[in-house]
Amino acid sequence: GKAGFDKDGFDQDVLQLNYAFKPSERTSVRLFGKYNYNHSDLDEGAFTDDKDFAEHNDNTIAGVSSDYKMKHGFIRLQYYFNQFNRNFLDDSILPSDYGNYQKGRYNGTSNFAEIYTNLHFNDHVEFLAGADFRTNKTDQAYIYYPDYGYPALPVSGDSAKTNQLSGYASLFLKSKNFNLDFGGRWNHHSIYGNNFTYSINPFLLINDHYKVYVNIASGYNVPSLYQLYSEYGNRKLKPEITTGYEAGVQYFTNTINARVTGFIRNGKDVILFYTDPLTYNSYYINGDKQHDYGVETEATIHFAGKFAIAFNYTYVDGKVTSGLSGSKDTSYFNLYKRPKNVMNLSLNYTVNKNLYLSAHLKTVSKAFEPAYMAPPFQLNGYYVLDAYARYTFSKKIGIFSSFQNITGQKYFVTRGYTTKGFNVNAGLQLSL
Repeated sequence: GKAGFDKDGFDQDVLQLNYAFKPSERTSVRLFGKYNYNHSDLDEGAFTDDKDFAEHNDNTIAGVSSDYKMKHGFIRLQYYFNQFNRNFLDDSILPSDYGNYQKGRYNGTSNFAEIYTNLHFNDHVEFLAGADFRTNKTDQAYIYYPDYGYPALPVSGDSAKTNQLSGYASLFLKSKNFNLDFGGRWNHHSIYGNNFTYSINPFLLINDHYKVYVNIASGYNVPSLYQLYSEYGNRKLKPEITTGYEAGVQYFTNTINARVTGFIRNGKDVILFYTDPLTYNSYYINGDKQHDYGVETEATIHFAGKFAIAFNYTYVDGKVTSGLSGSKDTSYFNLYKRPKNVMNLSLNYTVNKNLYLSAHLKTVSKAFEPAYMAPPFQLNGYYVLDAYARYTFSKKIGIFSSFQNITGQKYFVTRGYTTKGFNVNAGLQLSL
């Protein structure tokens, strides 16, 4: 509803710079930087207004990338620096805000350096190898009053930091009808030690119109510094470990391109957000097992060079098994906010060399959102209809317009937070 809610605003300023040059015929260098500052007003939650809750963030990214071309490939050396500061303050005193006071400061810094080479030995063999090193640290301070006996202690970058050294390589073997790409990565993490991940991707071409493919890959995801050290942090967290399998077939001609893919992903020690029902203390934990599966289909069909239809459909399901109940394992669906069924349909028509029209329909099935100390809340399914038009007067000038959510559908991706209704934007494009 609108009763009693003030209008919350959002402001953003971005400055981005890029500079590239070639010191020699074989060498190229690119320097880049970006600064982003934004400020936003917030509410107490989905259904509760807050008159004096705000946050401001700033993010600085800078780096350099250099390529050296060789006869059969190239070598790339790159470095990135990222500094992010997030601050929020809620100094509410109104009874509707429960008289809470909270202030948070989260500062993070990361460095990433990498060198790798990509070599084409011949038409049948390609090789990629490299190494990278990354560091992360954070300073965090959170104050909440009243703290109900669970104060959050500040952390500093001297203790809340990690680094990781990695080496990786992959080999791509190509023949007329059969290709194979396989590789692996070794990581040494300052907290979690050594781990190894791999990927195997063979595919077979049949009759110049069919491709059958398989992918087997492992994954290793360490907890973030926020999950380890914040007011909800748990320094006993383990990394997530996953293994994924997918297989599919693709059909392609000059006018049709279609494929269907089935996938399964199994994981353990999946990181979850948990609230203790006795103490109401909230923190991150490791679940036991995660099992996800689904299918993806997509197709594009061209008619007479002017009209095209594009279609895709995705089905996904999954559950986590956890032993939190104490007596026995409990399995439940946990792909929250992830609808099981999503379908997209696009119609594209090139009327002539000047006019292009497009329409897009998206349908989403119901989804579920976790609720505090209650059964999950159902988010109803919805559809959205969009349209786009572009007219070019010449190679140098054109106009365009897009129409989004034409039927003005009201739906929720997150409970209590409305999404935009019907809106239009238009523009002029100039090429000098």
